[in-house]
Amino acid sequence: MNKRSSALPPEKGPNPQGMKNGDVVNIGKGLQFRTSGDVSYKTTVKPKTDVKITYSSKDKKLKNVKLKTNIAEGVLNVGKDKYSTTANYSKNLLGGKLDVSAYKTDRDKGVSFKFKKKFKSGDMVNMSCPYRENGVQGSVIKGVKPIQVKGTKFIGVK
Repeated sequence: MNKRSSALPPEKGPNPQGMKNGDVVNIGKGLQFRTSGDVSYKTTVKPKTDVKITYSSKDKKLKNVKLKTNIAEGVLNVGKDKYSTTANYSKNLLGGKLDVSAYKTDRDKGVSFKFKKKFKSGDMVNMSCPYRENGVQGSVIKGVKPIQVKGTKFIGVK
């Protein structure tokens, strides 16, 4: 007789068992198997260096390699995948944030630099309406609220 054992999970019904797309099986420390056929391994090589490698069992190739480490009080991220190689470095510097990134693909390569710093003093802190002259006071029309005065916090134009 071809009867299924009651110990096996159901194949159909309201609560089917088994792995679905996107499911991950963790085995041991850092080893993961995905339903897409990818195997990934994540480990810490040195005290502040993380490495993650993903292998595609369908294509029988390395899918991507990622390295994250701390260098000179900043964070360096290096990644290599099928299409590109990227490197990003970010560091808090002079009260702002410095970001340096580089990439290389089959068609293009480039480098970018960014430095972001918030205003702490000066005219840009409490910026008023840039389209209104200094000293413009209220409205003479009854029932209309006074116009925002330059030099105080700008809350918008109706």
